[in-house]
Amino acid sequence: MSIKIQNTDNFDTLRKGNSYYVDKTGFLEKFLESPADASLFTRPRRFGKTLFMSMMASFFDIDRKSRELFAGLKVSANEELCGEWMNQYPVIFLTFKAVEGLTFEDALDEIRTRMKKLYSDVESTLDRKKLGVAERDILDDILSEKASLRSLRASLATLCSILTTQHGKPAIILLDEYDVPVAKAAQWGYYDEMILFMRVFLTNALKSNPYLKFGILTGVLRITQQSLFSDLNNLACFDVGTASYADVFGFTQDELNQLLVCAGLEEKRDILREWYDGYHFGNRSDIYCPWSIMQYLEELQRTPKEGPKAYWVGVSENELTKGFRERIPATVQDNMASLADGKSIAAYINKNLDYTKVYTKKDNFWTLLYLTGYLTPVDEKTEGAVPPGLGQTILAIPNREVREAFETDIKSWFDDIVPEEDMLDDFFDPFWEGDATKFEQELHERLLLSSSFRDYRYREYFYHSLLLGIFMLKYTVTSNREAGNGVFDLTVVNNDKNIAAVIEIKRADSEKALEACVEEALTQIEERQYDVELKTQGYTRVLHWGMAFFRKSCKMGVRCK
Repeated sequence: MSIKIQNTDNFDTLRKGNSYYVDKTGFLEKFLESPADASLFTRPRRFGKTLFMSMMASFFDIDRKSRELFAGLKVSANEELCGEWMNQYPVIFLTFKAVEGLTFEDALDEIRTRMKKLYSDVESTLDRKKLGVAERDILDDILSEKASLRSLRASLATLCSILTTQHGKPAIILLDEYDVPVAKAAQWGYYDEMILFMRVFLTNALKSNPYLKFGILTGVLRITQQSLFSDLNNLACFDVGTASYADVFGFTQDELNQLLVCAGLEEKRDILREWYDGYHFGNRSDIYCPWSIMQYLEELQRTPKEGPKAYWVGVSENELTKGFRERIPATVQDNMASLADGKSIAAYINKNLDYTKVYTKKDNFWTLLYLTGYLTPVDEKTEGAVPPGLGQTILAIPNREVREAFETDIKSWFDDIVPEEDMLDDFFDPFWEGDATKFEQELHERLLLSSSFRDYRYREYFYHSLLLGIFMLKYTVTSNREAGNGVFDLTVVNNDKNIAAVIEIKRADSEKALEACVEEALTQIEERQYDVELKTQGYTRVLHWGMAFFRKSCKMGVRCK
């Protein structure tokens, strides 16, 4: 490689280390034409929000000398703008990325630590005599080991006042991942307390603050204005569906092409598109996840033959599975199977989402997956796209990387009910041997009787999703796809043994009807020729499995073709 690839979220480190930087400084020219008092940019995790904020902190901060760091970048060509803005204002750069705790007080301690660090940096060059009594009191309280709740709520606004007094200019606030404390609070049960704190903390600093030049926030969700931003009617919001600044976060195709040319890796373009492209932000349909791109290219520096992988898995809070079984509407499960199979769904997007409302309505759940990067909008002309209803958005999994993350999360739903890893072969052996009696016993005793699902109500899609998740632990599974003369429920492929299976699932109205439902399922597989595609793929042995369920009872039947 002819350039140095470094995956970091610190702008100064990148530029001082002569590492490759995808230039996003053009944002400054457009934004500074007429900056709003407060602006919120929401994007999924790992789309460069922290690096973006770090770049702006370096550009604006009056205590730095950044001209060399910006040399050669887009904004440097605008000498008038750089003269007016570069290193001309005090900056408060605060990240809440890792603010969490099992209790409200634990989370406040994390915030206390961050605010103390900011105040400590200022105190060393501060003339206390210029401060008012209230400012000195809050300064001393924040610098103590245990700042009061009152001081902590006022700390961001007060720091603006202190910096303005010190430098004679209003401060710029850059608050990264503002919604992490709220998300964690919703997870651990102190949401109301955290919302109240954050509302006062942000409103004091961002609304009618004479010591504020402007504020910029980043996060994943725009938390409903009725809760957090009820008093911030001056907030300009730019989410994943907004055309303005659509290319500021993530890499565009042109940016990736230039990066690959500089790295001498043009031959990787197609595989990178398959793995990491596919995000639609605003009017851009060519957005890549920068974390994954840089992670892969950084690995290629060490191991030139390294293949791409799902770097995105496990880098953020697992929004997909959190609280799923207790709270997600059961109708979601069938659509999850369709999405995992490469299909799309239609949903209503709720841009003002409340973390506590995510699991109360299925469209809120799809909105969460959309805002957190699991799903992205697709055009209704896309092959296989479902027709949307009025006001609905067509959503699909964007790329191979996210599909792997998606399937990994689906598998995790079943972690507490599936057999241990060393017992999986024993569990699946009767299935592939065509032993209906034995597999029926395994499924009934190991899974159905021990299932902890509370709201499945024994509907067909519950059994469908259960089987989908179980088989995905070990095999390639296809769900709800057209084949022959209809749409099958599931196909499972065992490449080690060159065997495949078609599964048709029925829900019986009574235990007595189970056997008849099994026969109906087997007949349906044969008459509609669901196995045609598998046979054309070269599988000479295809099992037809009819499976019928009534509550926690089941009946199995199998024919070998």
